[in-house]
Amino acid sequence: EVPGFAAGQKGTVYLTVKNFLNMLNKDWGRVIDNQYGTKNLVGAKWDSTTGQLTYSPVYGGFDTKQTFETDRSTWYLKVGVRYTF
Repeated sequence: EVPGFAAGQKGTVYLTVKNFLNMLNKDWGRVIDNQYGTKNLVGAKWDSTTGQLTYSPVYGGFDTKQTFETDRSTWYLKVGVRYTF
């Protein structure tokens, strides 16, 4: 708070920092989002001549996608002033 120009008046100066760690170091405060991937664990094949359904395991890794969240990873500084009378 800072004193005002007349009795009963005052001013307020404030400072807001979002993602303070990223402001100190560009590698800190980074937000990377992992989206859930999908994977078929069992494959099926229908043989129309015999009328049989054959199951077989499917091998391989899960398909996951990582996205860098630019808005949430960026720091910003907001300065405000308020005067009450």
